Amino acid sequence: MKAPAFLAALLILFALISAGCGGTAAQPDGETGEKLAYVYRSGDTGNLMLTTTAGGVGENLLQWQGHGERFSFTNDGRFFTIALWKVEPAAGQLISRHRFFIAATDGSSAWHIPGNVDLLTFSPDSTRVAYITMPDNGPNEVRVMDIVSGVAKTLASGTGLLNPVWVDDHTLVYTELNTTPFASRSEGGIIYKVDTASGESTRLTSGERLFSTYGPPVSYARKDLVLTERGELSNLWSLDLGSGKLKQITNNTQFHFRASYLGLSNRILFEQQKYRDDRMSSELCVMPDDGSDFKMLTTNFFFDGLNSYSLESGRIAFQRTKDSGVTSIWTIDADGSGASMVTEAETGWLGDPNFAPVSGWKGDNPLSMEVAGSNAGEPLTVRISNASGESVDAVLRAFPGMELMLPDVAGGGEVEAAGGVHGAPAAVWRLKLEPGETREISLLPALLPTVAIPTETALLVTLAVEGAPPRMYWQQFE
Repeated sequence: MKAPAFLAALLILFALISAGCGGTAAQPDGETGEKLAYVYRSGDTGNLMLTTTAGGVGENLLQWQGHGERFSFTNDGRFFTIALWKVEPAAGQLISRHRFFIAATDGSSAWHIPGNVDLLTFSPDSTRVAYITMPDNGPNEVRVMDIVSGVAKTLASGTGLLNPVWVDDHTLVYTELNTTPFASRSEGGIIYKVDTASGESTRLTSGERLFSTYGPPVSYARKDLVLTERGELSNLWSLDLGSGKLKQITNNTQFHFRASYLGLSNRILFEQQKYRDDRMSSELCVMPDDGSDFKMLTTNFFFDGLNSYSLESGRIAFQRTKDSGVTSIWTIDADGSGASMVTEAETGWLGDPNFAPVSGWKGDNPLSMEVAGSNAGEPLTVRISNASGESVDAVLRAFPGMELMLPDVAGGGEVEAAGGVHGAPAAVWRLKLEPGETREISLLPALLPTVAIPTETALLVTLAVEGAPPRMYWQQFE
C-alpha cells in the first residue's frame, strides 16, 4: 500500500475506533449544512454513522452486534428504521433473521417490529410503515403499521410478495413474483396497487410482461411509477397509476435496476450494468421519462449504487465499491457535476447512505456511551462519559423487546418506570454529568417466564442530549 493511502486508512480506522458509541465531532457543515448517515460494518460489529455532505467519518449514532442494512429516515426526520440481522440456526440449517425497529430521532420512543420482516418503507406523511413478512414456509404478506399506535394490518397475502412502494399517503404498489417464492428479487412479476384504508386491491399489469418495483429510501406522492421489465432485456417503463397505461422508456440490452423518479420531477435515477450478473460493475444514470437526454453520472467500471436523493439540496448520495473491495460514500449533483467523496474505508464495508432531514440535530453529542453484556439474565452495563468542559443533561432510556423485562436497574440519577405503553421505554434515567464525569448504570434484562423459545429478545438503549444526535445501542440476546 502506498504511504498516502496507508496514512488515510490509519486516520479512518482511528476515527472509527475512537468514535465507539460516543464519537468524534463531524466535520464542519458544508454549504447546505445537510447531514448524511451511512452504515459501517467491520467484522461482526455494525455502526450507523452520521456526518455531513462536507465529508468526514462523523459520529456514531447507533451500534449493534451483527449485520445491518436498508435503513432510512421518515420524510420529516422524526423517525428512522434499520434492518439488523444475524445468521441463526433453524430447522437444521442457517437462516438469516431480520429484526427491525423504528426509533424516534430524539431517542424518546422506539418500537420493535415482531417477526422476520423486510423491505420497510415509510409513507410520504411519515405516519405509517409498510413491509413484507418472510415466513420460513407458506405465503407471505404485505402489511402496513401505524407508527405511533403500533396497529398493523395485512393488505395482501400471496406467494413471493415484494417491494411495497408508497405512491401517496393511502396507496401502496407491490410486486407478486411469477416464480417460486423469493427465488430472486431480480425476477419480475405482476404489479398490484392496494388502498391501505379499504384494502381494495387492483391488478395493474397483465402478466404478459414481467415487471418489478423498487422502493427508494424516500417516498413521494406521485401519479406514476417506474417499473423495470424482467426478461432477456431489461427495459424501463413508466406506469400511470390512474389509467394503468404503460409507457416504454428504454429499449436496449443493458441491465437496469433500482430505478425511481427523482423527487417530483420527470427524471429517473437508475443503475445500469452491461451484463445481468455483473453485480460489481454498475453506473448511475439519469434520464427523463420521455427517453431523451440520457446521462451517465458515473463512468468508472466500479460498483456505483445504493443511492438516495435529497429534496433539500438536489444531490444524490451513493456507495462506491472498487475491484479491491474498498468501499466509500459519495455525493453528486443530478447533472453529474460536483462529485465529492464523503468518506472511505480500506477495511470493513460502507453503504446505504441516506440524507438525514432531522431539524433537531443542531450540534454534536458531547457524551460517549459504551455497553457491555450479551446474555439475558446477566448484568448489562451502560457506561456514560462526559469528556467536554461543561456539565451535560441527558436522558437514558431502555426499550426491551416483547419477550424481555427489566426487573433490576441501578446506577443513580432519577429513574422512572415507563413500561407498558406502546413505544415508551421500560425505564428512564435523567442524568446530569459534570465535566470529566463517568457514570455506570446496570441493567438486568431477563426473559418473561412465559417464553419457551425466545425470538424477540432485542434491547435498544438510547442516550439523548437536547439538540444533538442521540447515542443508541441495540443488542439481540442469545
